[in-house]
Amino acid sequence: MKLMRFSRSTWGWIAFGVALLAVAIYVAVHWFEVIDDTEWIGVKGEAAVNPYLALEKLLVEQDARVTPLRSIAALDKQLAGSSSRVLILADRRLPYMTPARVAAIERWVDAGGHLIVEAETPHLDDPLLMRWSLDRKRLVWQRGQMVEAERKRPIKNSPANTHETDESEAVPDDADAEEEVLVEPAPNGGRRSRGASPFSLNQTLPPLQNMSRVTLSDGMTFRARFAAYQNLVVSPTASGRQIDSAVLIRDQNGGRIAEIPMGRGRVTAISNFDFIAWKSLSSDDHAELIWHLVTQSREQEAPTVAMLTRPISTGFGDWLGANAWMVLISLAALIAVWIWHVLPRFGPLMPATAPSRRSLGEHIRAAGGWLARRGEWSALIEPVRARFWSRLMIRHPRAASMTLGERLQLAASLTGRSLADINRLLTADILSRRDCLGAIKTLMAATARLDGDAMRVRRGSKPR
Repeated sequence: MKLMRFSRSTWGWIAFGVALLAVAIYVAVHWFEVIDDTEWIGVKGEAAVNPYLALEKLLVEQDARVTPLRSIAALDKQLAGSSSRVLILADRRLPYMTPARVAAIERWVDAGGHLIVEAETPHLDDPLLMRWSLDRKRLVWQRGQMVEAERKRPIKNSPANTHETDESEAVPDDADAEEEVLVEPAPNGGRRSRGASPFSLNQTLPPLQNMSRVTLSDGMTFRARFAAYQNLVVSPTASGRQIDSAVLIRDQNGGRIAEIPMGRGRVTAISNFDFIAWKSLSSDDHAELIWHLVTQSREQEAPTVAMLTRPISTGFGDWLGANAWMVLISLAALIAVWIWHVLPRFGPLMPATAPSRRSLGEHIRAAGGWLARRGEWSALIEPVRARFWSRLMIRHPRAASMTLGERLQLAASLTGRSLADINRLLTADILSRRDCLGAIKTLMAATARLDGDAMRVRRGSKPR
């Protein structure tokens, strides 16, 4: 086997290539730096319309059996079957929260279910929370702190039947001395309200709130940031079911979570679900807090969770039945009275009478009247002129070889009329009703004279 031999020039080019490759590697390693650049492309698909999709994925990753509810029928089936032990309800549920459905949810909780529910915004009714005497107080931003809109002084933490936040994060006591103030712009970091919100027009929302340490009734403590716009309060004067064992958990702004034991189950009401939306779920202990609430009363390893977090549009018929049933009953009564009133007119069918047979003369008169009303005088007189000429040709065949002038002279001699009169009757345009009827009568008399008939024409008759 012979080895391949290279010339000096070939070895030179190989050495040059190796040196060039070494220089390129050195430059790439020492002169350039690889930097990771993160580009946010925004949410798409289901995540764009469901802010709690990340929560669903988190629960599934934790081996929970999650059932998203997409209709009212699915919710009713879930309440009747009790296949899930935890039910998460978001806000914007007022259209389908009928008294019967609220009672069904209460029976489901009494049977051992755990309801985690978000309070409705302050400008909407919340019959579900009012069932357990829970009310809401709207928050506004005044002079660097959140206050309840119904009060003149900032809110302090109440020690009665509550779990307080850290003292360093509470509102100072000297704030009680402040008088009522006007709403002012938020400091740097504040954001302007957009779209529908519980805040008034031109009012600024507060910046991101400070972290709070929330201690639940079982002693577990979590760090959370609530972008709260309302407080939960226990209302003893409410018409709902009075609960003596309700535990209200507060942060530095007021009531944030209410825990209510009900029969074999429990209700966890939260002022707002903003902390478990996809933007905030990974912050602080938000994921740990919601997971602890989901697994708080479980009796098995894998919790079963039903989630109704997207607004459900009720049918138009259901909406009418829930909100306008009195109008529907009144309308049905009016329709029944109207039918009863007109019912005697709906007698047996009468046999249709055959129309009377018209004579030929009536049809001719009707056709002539229609042409006369349209001013079609030529159409009326042309058939009479054609009949006169046909009679003339029959009585005097030599007229067929005559010119028009010779025919007119022959007609004048036979009828005893002047040439000008015959020319007007047979060739001139008829422009009026009187001239048309007079010409027709004269031509009919002339035709009868050609036939030798004795047609009587009254001299004093006038056309109709």
